[in-house]
Amino acid sequence: MKCTKEEGDNMVYSVINIDIIGSRKITNRKTVQAASIKHIEQMNRKYKTILAAPITLTLGDEIQILLKAPYKSYMIINCFQRFFDQFHLDIYAGFGTGTILTNLYDDTRRMDGPCFVNARKALEIAKTKNPFYNQYVKSKDNYVFFYSDDIPLTSDRHQHLTLSPYLFSNEVAVTKVEEQITFNQLINNLISNNEILKKKLTKKQKDIISHYEEAGSYSKMIDNNPSLTKASISQKLTASNYSQILLNNMLLEQMLYEYCQEMIFNLNPND
Repeated sequence: MKCTKEEGDNMVYSVINIDIIGSRKITNRKTVQAASIKHIEQMNRKYKTILAAPITLTLGDEIQILLKAPYKSYMIINCFQRFFDQFHLDIYAGFGTGTILTNLYDDTRRMDGPCFVNARKALEIAKTKNPFYNQYVKSKDNYVFFYSDDIPLTSDRHQHLTLSPYLFSNEVAVTKVEEQITFNQLINNLISNNEILKKKLTKKQKDIISHYEEAGSYSKMIDNNPSLTKASISQKLTASNYSQILLNNMLLEQMLYEYCQEMIFNLNPND
């Protein structure tokens, strides 16, 4: 099915490419594949309003997602991370933003444009784990990367913020530093910090976070499990750095939103 775009459509989309780590070595492969298909169907229904096309399975175990609300990209990645975690599987995820040069189709494999190119590059970067060859990802615990046009972050005085060279005077800090601070740098730094925190979570901590988010409050958690107390729930969430993870998620969404607003302005400067 084809959905035509309006002529001169300069909407900004995001593409997320997800690759299951070690997918060829999965012993219960059929079970995981069947569950993945069911999960994708549920995601297509739940997030229909922000999806520009149904989520597509490509290249065997690779998943491709096209969003018309790019600021929700990291949230969608979180959903897939949690899904595959039940099978003790991790994922590489690369996402990028930009326009689409083709018509919109139900099958993302029939489309192309800068957002698809950037997402492919982002996944390639996420999968390059040797820090000697990867000038972008500096943590071995981070499998998520955002790649798109660099847009400088400006202050209220419309002057570019810059990094002090003294911050990077030793060899182990970075191999390449851009003088101007960009949205991209801040977004990826937030992602990296959050992924490091998430990798440190124990199974019990993941469970308590999941139960809290499903219940929505301490009281409802206690109703479901009377052995719990507000103090014990709070203690477990604090030990898991849940508040910091949640704050990072919120900041990432806001930063991605602001970034896309800048992209839209650059595409339509006279509007």
